[in-house]
Amino acid sequence: MLQLNNQRAKIPFLCHIFNDQTKTQQKIRHFRMANITQDIRFRLSLINYTTRYDIFNAGYILHSSNPIGYNDIIFIILLKGEKVMRKIKAKTLVVLIVIIVSLLLLFINEHFMKTDAVFYNLILTVAVTLLTTAIISWLSDKFLDNSVNEIASTNFSVLKCCQEYGLIGIYDNFPLDIPQIKDGFFQSKRVYVVMNDAKAFISSNMPLIENRIKNTKGETVFILQDYNCSDIMSALTRKNGHLENKNYYKEKIKNVIEYHLKKLRNINPKKHTVKVYLNSNYNTLAMILTDTYAMISVYRVSSGKTGVPHFVFSHKGDEYQKISDDIEKILDSSEEFPLD
Repeated sequence: MLQLNNQRAKIPFLCHIFNDQTKTQQKIRHFRMANITQDIRFRLSLINYTTRYDIFNAGYILHSSNPIGYNDIIFIILLKGEKVMRKIKAKTLVVLIVIIVSLLLLFINEHFMKTDAVFYNLILTVAVTLLTTAIISWLSDKFLDNSVNEIASTNFSVLKCCQEYGLIGIYDNFPLDIPQIKDGFFQSKRVYVVMNDAKAFISSNMPLIENRIKNTKGETVFILQDYNCSDIMSALTRKNGHLENKNYYKEKIKNVIEYHLKKLRNINPKKHTVKVYLNSNYNTLAMILTDTYAMISVYRVSSGKTGVPHFVFSHKGDEYQKISDDIEKILDSSEEFPLD
């Protein structure tokens, strides 16, 4: 029985589709994706597909190697290729037989039954009905197959792109409450946080940050906007609606360094290093980089603060390295702020 986890819209899954002409010739296409919201139309099409083609076995298993393994569900859909092909061929054969029988009845009716009006009309009605039904049945199956194939092709191409990039989830905020991501943040040798001021991030995750610094040996680096760059401070103040105080962000970043980052630095200075860099270029993204995950969030172009998507990439994908390289370039062009 195919079971869907309808309590979570974001589900990782693995599809193995067997499309074989004979028992000895099987081609396997393998698609995999973790924690990304699935199109409900695609999931319904899979259910219809399983019902229509008599999939002999479907279920789910826990997959411990998945990066988001806390409640991972992997759907395994197995199509018995030979049986599917037999059913399709059998149905096509039945339709063909019905068409031939219908045409034969029409031929007999026109040549031998014209003298009997009752039998002529009866046979004509039966033959035309059978012929029409067979043609409509064949056409409807053909169009339904195309629809299912188009849906599957579209969605699988999306899943393949997500796998290449390493995208494993899209969230409303940085998902440090998910156990695997939380553990990655806590245990990483180095963690980089690139944000405008990072005040909201630090306030929301202070216990986790303090525990990391207190209990692990490593380095935590904060890269904030350079409050000495008046053009950036003016742009931030104007964009986020603080025109009444032109020094709003300058004071805010100074306060974050003074009251938060210096405090964090003094928790475990012998084993854990806390560094602060001031970036003189305007941030287009907020970024968090750990040993296993890269997380980014975009900034809206319009003024004011609104919700934005937060993307999480695994270190196994291509995007992780690009984000890591970007942070290295930022460090090269930024100045370290002394916390002593």
